[in-house]
Amino acid sequence: MPDKHFDSLVAVLIEDDPDSATLIEKILADLGFAVSVFSDGVEGLSHLGKNSVDLLVTDFELPGKNGLEICRQLRGSGAADATYIVVLTAHGDEQRMVDVLDAGADDYLQKQIGPKQLKLRLRVIRSQVETLRERVNIEQQLRISEERYALAAKGANDGLWDWDIDSGRVYYSPRWYDMVGVDPVELDNPESMDTWLGRVHPLDSARVKGQLEAHRIGAVEKFEVEHRVRGRSDEYFWALVRGLAKRDSAGRAIRVAGSLTDVTEMGMSDPLTGLPNRRLIVDRLGLAIRRNLRNEHQNYGLLFVDLDNFKLVNDSLGHGAGDLLLIELGRRMESILRPSDSIARIGGDEFLVLIEELDNMAELTRVAERLRSKVRKPILIEDHEVVPKVSIGIASSQIRYRTQDEVLRDADTALYRAKEQGRDRIVVFDSSMHAEVTARLELEADIRRAINDDEFVVYYQPVMDQAGLNVVSFEALVRWHHPGFGLRFPAEFIPVAEETGMILQLGEFVISEACRQLVEWTEADPVFANCTMSVNVSPRLFKDTDLAGDIAGIIKETGIEPSRLHIEITESIMMDDPPHSRQVLTELSRLGAKISLDDFGTGYSSLSYLHEFPIDTLKID
Repeated sequence: MPDKHFDSLVAVLIEDDPDSATLIEKILADLGFAVSVFSDGVEGLSHLGKNSVDLLVTDFELPGKNGLEICRQLRGSGAADATYIVVLTAHGDEQRMVDVLDAGADDYLQKQIGPKQLKLRLRVIRSQVETLRERVNIEQQLRISEERYALAAKGANDGLWDWDIDSGRVYYSPRWYDMVGVDPVELDNPESMDTWLGRVHPLDSARVKGQLEAHRIGAVEKFEVEHRVRGRSDEYFWALVRGLAKRDSAGRAIRVAGSLTDVTEMGMSDPLTGLPNRRLIVDRLGLAIRRNLRNEHQNYGLLFVDLDNFKLVNDSLGHGAGDLLLIELGRRMESILRPSDSIARIGGDEFLVLIEELDNMAELTRVAERLRSKVRKPILIEDHEVVPKVSIGIASSQIRYRTQDEVLRDADTALYRAKEQGRDRIVVFDSSMHAEVTARLELEADIRRAINDDEFVVYYQPVMDQAGLNVVSFEALVRWHHPGFGLRFPAEFIPVAEETGMILQLGEFVISEACRQLVEWTEADPVFANCTMSVNVSPRLFKDTDLAGDIAGIIKETGIEPSRLHIEITESIMMDDPPHSRQVLTELSRLGAKISLDDFGTGYSSLSYLHEFPIDTLKID
């Protein structure tokens, strides 16, 4: 699908066989490339030396210069670093493939594959070209600002760092090295992540790595964590590290950049709320653990408290209102605690509450319920009434913990479960959650790999007329052909894809593939000429993308008649943000696509509001 972030992509095709050249040129043009075609290697290479090109497709065997010579010359000069190179070969032997890649090509295509497979492969290659172009664009912008950044870094009081995820290299500013007392010349690999993470205190290491990974995959909005860092003379100091990811069009993090601030002299309290900070409550938690290990009747529990939908308050009322809300919540929670208990704000909208001197574990959940009840009373902020709600994860000394990190990890896991169950909940950690969290992380990684490896396929459910004689439409259904587990159904992966944002790439693939398939069937057999194709659109795809713009591109790419594409949404999606829904549905309707409302009868189920939206079909649950 043509990319809406860039001007049209530019391709050069060097192919001396007229039939192959005509076929490939047409496919590339359909995929949105402006194509220049050459039949001679010398002519093609001359053109490449004078023009910027996003994609080069060159035959292996050519008059003048062959494909390997072209690759080597381009890569050797560095002139084609921003060009994705694909070599066409009539031979599929392994050595030739190795030679092609060693020469600097990014991919290869065998000429024996048919037109359908060729188009699919080139569509995948187009995605890789877009990714390369975006990365190059970002790198160019970084180079433009390099001098300004260097001056800022030199004068900054904080240590700055910039992690290039694809290469694994990290830039550390001179001030960063100075803060940790390290001379980069003395390091074997000064641009390694281990230069930083290897100096993190062992008790803080898992938390830092976990928070960084959570931000990298998009599970948390920003990276912010306090931890101890080994500095001069191997003495530890407390540092506050903040970072923010730069993501590509698919939502994948390609860089994370941030700062390191020495907060050792900032005391043991949170400057906004006046509550203790992470360091103080973690120290107290350490004392509680040691008392419990000496005497198992010295019970304690840790509550990990997170404000639900805090971002909505910041976005709608401003950060000042958000700060007032946090101050009031801190005051309310503190008011229900006993002198033996502790509370701390540990960053953002997160709090820790340490409950000690417990007679039994039931008392711990009663404290959590009192805290949640206290928090839920309305607050008037700048003439707006806010009813705050919190999710709470609990870890207790029923599990004989030995370190603070173990307690924090399990309370955080329970908090995640509370949010997963719909927020505004209290969840107590149990040992079975470890396996579930591990499985969830493995599934996220597996889905990301499966998208890159083209393991998702679209199945089609036919809809017949009343007599059952003719197919009138199809419904597109995504399935996952897992290499180890076989066929996996949507319920197993769609919720995770939706939550992590991977549904954006997956959803676009399903719509594009479904449209392409219907056009192909129609061209093969006129019996399908009047059939339509229904595709479900996920909530995140509907809300977080330019859905109408993306579908307009798919219609243009596949050549489908717009009225044959039926976009299915649910009542809940439509009513979540009616003004936005009305705008998106109107844009889709103007394209000529049809709108189906799925599962009518399970939500609002009001016929009156349907007049406000351009709905063509109701599907009754």
